[in-house]
Amino acid sequence: MVHILESIEKGKKLVTSIIILILLIDIFTIAITSSIYAVSGMMSDATYKIMQGIFRLLLEGLILFFLYKGHKWAKWLMIVLLFIGGLFSLITFITSFSIIILLMGIVYIVIGIILTTSKSVKLFLEFQKNG
Repeated sequence: MVHILESIEKGKKLVTSIIILILLIDIFTIAITSSIYAVSGMMSDATYKIMQGIFRLLLEGLILFFLYKGHKWAKWLMIVLLFIGGLFSLITFITSFSIIILLMGIVYIVIGIILTTSKSVKLFLEFQKNG
């Protein structure tokens, strides 16, 4: 019983860390992309990127909330989105050679693998859903 509780606690720490990391990446992305447009004098594009980023952040925050609550659909939706985002980041890296893009792609894929394979994450999400 103690081992299961420790595994649930480990899963909680992993899921919480994943949520924080994903949200921080989103905030960083909003700041960087909008500032690039603003510095270039394209204020309408900068405003558009900020609004688009905020909408994405809110939508992703909602999905992450349901993930934390243990909903399987949210877990699998995040896994699919993370793998797609990771794949596109790696493809973009091939043409841009941006280390930040490469790191984002790797982080997204690693998080997707953790959500897919971690037994402690699975136990935590089941605990969250069933009490």
